[in-house]
Amino acid sequence: MPHDASPPPSPYDPLADARALHARIEALRHAMRLQIRALDGLERRLTPLRPEGRQGAARLRDLKALGML
Repeated sequence: MPHDASPPPSPYDPLADARALHARIEALRHAMRLQIRALDGLERRLTPLRPEGRQGAARLRDLKALGML
C-alpha cells in the first residue's frame, strides 16, 4: 500500500508571525473604531436637547478624546 508522506513542517518564520499579529491588531483597532462611533451615536441620541446637555456631552467627548476617561 502506498503511504502518503505528510509535508515537512514549515520552518519558523518570525516575520510572518509579526505580519499576522499586526493584521490582527489592525482588525481589532478597526472594530474598536466602529464601536466607538456607534456608542457616540447613541450618546448623541440620548443627550437632552437643552444647552446644558449639549455642553456636558461635548465635554464628555472632549475628555474621551484626550484619553481621560
